[in-house]
Amino acid sequence: YSSKSYIFPTGTIMVLEFEKAQGGILHAITEESALYVLEGEGSVDVAGERVPIKQGDVVSYPSGALRGKADAVIVAWRVTGTTSKDESRPMVIKSSDATLRQLGYWPGPDGQRVVVTTAEDLRNAPPNAIRLEMKGYSFDGNSVTVTKNYRGGPTNKSTGERDGLLYITSGKMRFFQDDIDVIAGPGDAIRETAGRYHNWIRLEDSSFVGIGTSPATPIKVDKPTDY
Repeated sequence: YSSKSYIFPTGTIMVLEFEKAQGGILHAITEESALYVLEGEGSVDVAGERVPIKQGDVVSYPSGALRGKADAVIVAWRVTGTTSKDESRPMVIKSSDATLRQLGYWPGPDGQRVVVTTAEDLRNAPPNAIRLEMKGYSFDGNSVTVTKNYRGGPTNKSTGERDGLLYITSGKMRFFQDDIDVIAGPGDAIRETAGRYHNWIRLEDSSFVGIGTSPATPIKVDKPTDY
């Protein structure tokens, strides 16, 4: 199988691609904090039990080995820190159990940001609205989020106390952070750095999957912002 690693100061993103013609899925789990099944299906050990996983599922703190007979693409992360002081509990979050959130926002007549979260309000949103859908998988001390972005922007500048390690799965986006100005597309990885403001222009409808990670030295932000 093929493996790509994107190494950042606060963690690593690994993309594992398996082919049935080459023997299917076989990958020993070492220090993976979480994994997301981007394509295909297989199985992995979770707290000593072999568990089937398929497209759209997330596993926190898997163990043993990934196994399967079909084609598959797995996105996995190793992170430096979580929000939990206790030992994290291995678990599976099925795609059907993830939390779906819709969000839209745009500048109102008074200059204040208007935010809507219902399908009806999004249908009535102005053409310049920023629109996205987020599918959240929460587990002890962390979460994985799959985000679908609709063309548009720029988004509001935002920051937080944790890094975001993102792997782009479709579409093109332009990413800004301090002196960074880069166009990223499928197969690229981005680090949203804690304490530094960033924003995006969605050049096309696009999507990415990401996880949070805490820097070794805590970052304090007076007013963390989101989107």
